[in-house]
Amino acid sequence: MRHRGGEAAVDRDRLSIDIGRVVSGEKQSHRRPRGATNMSATQARADFARYLKSTDFAKAVVHLPNDTHVLFERVFGARHFSWRCVKTSVLFSVAAFAIIVVLNVLNHPKGSLSRTLNVLEMFPGFFRSVVAYAIWSIVPDYFNLLKTRKVLGLITARQMGQVDWNHVVSNFGFDPLPN
Repeated sequence: MRHRGGEAAVDRDRLSIDIGRVVSGEKQSHRRPRGATNMSATQARADFARYLKSTDFAKAVVHLPNDTHVLFERVFGARHFSWRCVKTSVLFSVAAFAIIVVLNVLNHPKGSLSRTLNVLEMFPGFFRSVVAYAIWSIVPDYFNLLKTRKVLGLITARQMGQVDWNHVVSNFGFDPLPN
């Protein structure tokens, strides 16, 4: 078996040496993967920002119908930090969690209910943990909704030809590069 580059998938000599060291209890030497670099976080962000500025995303972005952003704003409201958006986001999060539970029950119709009851009897705090997880997952869902709103706005603006890539890069936490 070979990798794409033509090199052997398993280096038999090195494998036998490493297996021998494991058996004998010797310390193994670990190699750094090829192509690994010692980039700092600042260098990585600058490199990623350069990539974002130099890549033509017009070919990669999917064309959405014009009413997609309008529908999104009709469902969640025009402002993200409003009670309407919070309530709708919570409703969608709880509905998604309920759909997952229903799909689990439908996937295992005979054993799900009895298994759940057994778990609740054996671990009385399990139900509280599930409820806490469901409540905790609402917060990230709300902030992911903000990202979805931003991406929809960018796609809509791109379709209209109004994208400022310095604004895009700075919104996602990267320092824009000077022109």
